[in-house]
Amino acid sequence: MAIKAGCGVDPWGRTLAAHGRTVRMMSPAYARNNVKADRTDDHDIDAIAEAGAHPMMRFVAIAFEAQVDVQTLDRVRHQFAGDARR
Repeated sequence: MAIKAGCGVDPWGRTLAAHGRTVRMMSPAYARNNVKADRTDDHDIDAIAEAGAHPMMRFVAIAFEAQVDVQTLDRVRHQFAGDARR
C-alpha cells in the first residue's frame, strides 16, 4: 500500500502496518509528478497508486512515536527560545 507522506500520516502508517499491511510512504513531490489533470482527490489517488507502482520509486520510513515526540518537543523549544534557525 502506497501513501503520500505528510503531517499526520505516520499514525495511519503505524496502524495499517499493525494490521498486517505493507505500507510504503513517498514524498508528496514524487506523487505530484504523476498527476495528469487538475488536482482532485481522485486524481491524487491515481497519481499515488501510479507512483507507488514505479519500480525506481524512493520511499521514506514511517516515524516511530518516540521520534515524533522528540521532534515536537524540539519545535516547541525553538519557538519558546525564539531560535532564528527556523
